[in-house]
Amino acid sequence: MIFAHAPASLILAFFTRRYWRGKEKVRKMIWLCMIAMIGGIFPDVDLFYYYFFSATFSHHEVFTHSFFIYLVFFVVIFFIGLILKNHFIKIAGFLFFSGVVTHLLADSIGAGIVWLYPFSQALFGLDNFAWYNLGFGYNYFAINYILEGTIFFILALIIIKQLINKQKIKLLLYALAVLGYAYGVIILLFMNSHLFHGKSDVYYSDYDHDETINKYDFDIDGDSIHNIDDWDIDQNGVFNKKQFEPILRETEEIWYDPTNAGLVEIPLRMGFVTNTNYVERCYANMGIFFRTEMEKDYKENPEGYLTGPENKNFEKTPQNWRAWLSHKHKLLQPIKGIIIGDILFFENDYVAIVLNENQVIEANKDQGKVVITPLNDLMNRKGHFLYIGRLIQN
Repeated sequence: MIFAHAPASLILAFFTRRYWRGKEKVRKMIWLCMIAMIGGIFPDVDLFYYYFFSATFSHHEVFTHSFFIYLVFFVVIFFIGLILKNHFIKIAGFLFFSGVVTHLLADSIGAGIVWLYPFSQALFGLDNFAWYNLGFGYNYFAINYILEGTIFFILALIIIKQLINKQKIKLLLYALAVLGYAYGVIILLFMNSHLFHGKSDVYYSDYDHDETINKYDFDIDGDSIHNIDDWDIDQNGVFNKKQFEPILRETEEIWYDPTNAGLVEIPLRMGFVTNTNYVERCYANMGIFFRTEMEKDYKENPEGYLTGPENKNFEKTPQNWRAWLSHKHKLLQPIKGIIIGDILFFENDYVAIVLNENQVIEANKDQGKVVITPLNDLMNRKGHFLYIGRLIQN
């Protein structure tokens, strides 16, 4: 969830107001509602560190997205209020804590958070349940943003009810809110067919039960073969090259991120793609996680890398890919033949993935989507490719 954390905490504060408002004056009640909203967004304070200092972790995997730390904070604040006999302090602590809990619950709809930190760093969320990946997880973007829209819709109804006195105006605003909500749901359902659908079971499951989730596991099937050297990464009996074609074809017509990974990456988080982000996501759906592989390689040999792992674009930069692939002897000269899954590097860091000997698939900014293109047509536009990156075994 991106947008609705604060509204969700405000709605919770509104529906529980009979239990906490006491004899507080309007000014103090406004402050208490503001505190609830701050609690609703507070766990994302770690994003400041992520964007401005280091992107070497997912912000859902650190203590700011845990439960017990906030529970201890609430208990301390509550007892301070008891000792000082200050109702405002007790309720402020309660509302802040309640807002935090709404945030943690909302984030658990996706890939999960470290609920039990510091006792465990395991991620817990809906994706821990087998049924999640049968359709819910695959359509996560649409479900998530319909949920966000629902929260804003409920908040709008509350505001109309509380602030508008004239019945005709109130009914008109209710009707507009319903129409706006219905229109938003229709748009999101339409968008869902044009967004990237990551396979959360590949990211966050633990195929070999070694207590390392796949995203950070260099051997996700436990056969002692490094993922990037494995012919069958998930050991399902189907070679990678055969599995990769439907993954690529399924991404045709996905919309390109018009901000090119700007706006604090919100379009990327909604399922849009960029030219390089698209490649990294396709391979992640196969079980090869660029950042995990590249961080390890960078520690062993940083030569050739443009940026380090602390940069949020570390795994999205073609020059970094070339350094990593070169170190692993998987960067080939263009005189070699091409096979499905090969990453073709062109001038100005443009990339495409080989679908077959005559076609590639690319996230084309000019067309605003992912498209299948004849290789010759692409070379007419971009020139001959300079390098081949080969991560799929022939």
